[in-house]
Formats: sequence, C-alpha cells, structure tokens
Amino acid sequence: MKAAMVFSGASAEAPRWATVMVLLLWSLVFKSVIVSIIQCNKPFV
Repeated sequence: MKAAMVFSGASAEAPRWATVMVLLLWSLVFKSVIVSIIQCNKPFV
C-alpha cells in the first residue's frame, strides 16, 4: 500500500514520467511472458 501511495504521489507530480515508467514496466512484463510462453511451447528436440 505504501508503494502504491508513493507511486500515486509521484504520478500526481509528474504524470508523464509515471506513464513512461508504467509503459516500460508493462513492456518488460509482456516480453518476459511471451518469451516464457514460446519456451514452454517449444518442442524439446
């Protein structure tokens, strides 16, 4: 909860930075999820 409050305060001060950080974080999460799915679906040859 404290991290969420700090993040909301930071976004209130600098919304552009907050959006950039969120976009970077989501892109990293999305990329890691796609890589893990590809590795799981890859046939073991």
